Amino acid sequence: MTRRPEPREPHKSLESRPEPEPLDLPGTPFAVAGIALWAVAWVAVKAFGGSEVWGQICLAGVLVGIPGLLTMIVHDRGRRNRKQREAV
Repeated sequence: MTRRPEPREPHKSLESRPEPEPLDLPGTPFAVAGIALWAVAWVAVKAFGGSEVWGQICLAGVLVGIPGLLTMIVHDRGRRNRKQREAV
């Protein structure tokens, strides 16, 4: 019969550390980068004579990225306004 190990106490140094602040990064550059990558992939598929299905997938990636970009623009605007209010 195997014995279960007894639970240990958390290390003392971990208890004294403050929790780090969560990252609040702007999302717009990530959305633009995603759309740009899909567009580059579409150009590569067309340039190298890839399957039409792959071209359609790349085009769908660009089209789906546009609402995401608009969402990130609105989110970043609200984030910027919130930071300005907190600074005052």
